[in-house]
Formats: sequence, C-alpha cells, structure tokens
Amino acid sequence: MRKQHLMIKVAFSQHGNAVASLHSAIPLLKKRMEGEGIDSVAFPDDGAAKRFAALFSDMDMEIIICGKTRGEGDERNVVVQDGN
Repeated sequence: MRKQHLMIKVAFSQHGNAVASLHSAIPLLKKRMEGEGIDSVAFPDDGAAKRFAALFSDMDMEIIICGKTRGEGDERNVVVQDGN
C-alpha cells in the first residue's frame, strides 16, 4: 500500500461508534467575501479552477486563473492566464 493511501486509511479509521464527517469552509468564505465586497476569485492554476469555480457560480464573481512562467535561471513569474 502506498504511503498516501495508508495516510488516508489511518485518518479515517475510527474506533467504536464514531463517524467521520467532512465539512467545507466554502460557505463561510462566500459569506465573508460578500460582506467585504470582493468581486473576483483567483485560482493558482487551471486544475484548481476546474475543481472549485463551480462553487462560486451562484455569485456574480469574476474568475481569474493564474499560472507560472519560467524566467532566466530559477526565476518563476505568476501571470494571469484568464480573467482580468
């Protein structure tokens, strides 16, 4: 068994009558964003946008997708690939 699978198995192994319950903080984040007047959400890459952008579809949010580009040597730059 690979280490990642073993970690998941250990994290969710409960003893007795305990039941694991997973929750998301996205509803709390959305309330906070509305209260602060935030009108856009930026994702670090296309994969994150594909996974999480639908959670903000009920809000009128600008979706921004970023990416990394390589510069000279070890230099990395973050650029906006999609959105304003």
